[in-house]
Amino acid sequence: MRIELARSHDGFHVPYVVKGEGPPDLIHVLGPATHQRLHRLDPSPHGYYERLASFAGLIVEPIFRSYSERLARFSRLIVVDERGGTGAGLHAASSFVMLEDRMSDITSVLDGVGAAQVTLIGDADTAPVVLFYAATFPTRVHSLVCLGISEHINDVGAALPAVNAPTLVLFEGADGEMEATTRCLMAEHMDAVSFMETPGECGPWEEDIEGLATEVQRLTGHVAPSHQPGRTLATILLTDIVDSTRLASEFGADRWNQLLDQHDALVRHQLERFCGQAIKSTGDGILATFDGPARATHCACAVRDAARSLGIEIRAGLHIGEIEARGTDISGIAVHIAARVESLAQPGEVWVSSTIPPLVAGSGITFVDRGEHELKGVPGPWRLLAVGD
Repeated sequence: MRIELARSHDGFHVPYVVKGEGPPDLIHVLGPATHQRLHRLDPSPHGYYERLASFAGLIVEPIFRSYSERLARFSRLIVVDERGGTGAGLHAASSFVMLEDRMSDITSVLDGVGAAQVTLIGDADTAPVVLFYAATFPTRVHSLVCLGISEHINDVGAALPAVNAPTLVLFEGADGEMEATTRCLMAEHMDAVSFMETPGECGPWEEDIEGLATEVQRLTGHVAPSHQPGRTLATILLTDIVDSTRLASEFGADRWNQLLDQHDALVRHQLERFCGQAIKSTGDGILATFDGPARATHCACAVRDAARSLGIEIRAGLHIGEIEARGTDISGIAVHIAARVESLAQPGEVWVSSTIPPLVAGSGITFVDRGEHELKGVPGPWRLLAVGD
């Protein structure tokens, strides 16, 4: 198999190999666990060229070659070594890569090979990423295979209700407390999830290649449940200008409208800079969505800082959850939660719900706990945090 390179959105070259012919298309997204297990490396390789050399060796390992050849009998298998693999898990602080960048790497490979809809396979490190990808880009994912997910289940909780693709989850050996909790959460929040126990580690090359391949082949023939139109996972940003009514009265109509135009222009600039999508203007603020929470948080802070150059303060609220498209607008409980968070934010502050911090850990973004709050119309207490300076 010859290594190809796909250019991601920021110029990063994502290595991948292709074996077999589709349809269906299978995309196996590799993380460091695979490198460590097959090469018996400790620690996993760091640095682009060291990792590339490890990838080149991995794809010709006899066990991995047997696995890839078995899957390629009924599919076009694309094995991707995405950049997040240089760190362990969804948010390794030692070598953090933003979740949205890792998802962008997958998109770059899909576009490069001309794959419209695929079955995504994630290992112990990349299963959280493929789950978020399926929730964020549901039309591109037919089905999912997670080779171990238990240790990351708390990180991916926000994504589970938005995953409509049929999903197969592998567990190692006998169930423990963590595995039981994972099964319950996934079964409760996902419409089409099944479980498979493997006698060894959650790598298909460790024990039963044939058994896993048979289940994956069955999964790719599964008719995916119909989505509710437009349902996706998104990070939602809401902002408004502090004391806008008073300022409008003091400034007068002409000066106020000029200020609003300047405000809207700087917001559009920051949304473009951080890959946000403007949904609508709220008169003195903006409703926008993002593929990932790190860019959304950075954008909110950039809008706040830029607004100060106009002599105004804004407040902003962020939440990640499932939304539904309604024409050019969006709806859903997640939008209401973001609105409640924004309404509680203090002037000049960016507040987030507790869904945000676990997904940006290691990014350098810090938070200050603002305690638990009741959000009008939303059940239960919610812990809110302010983005630190």
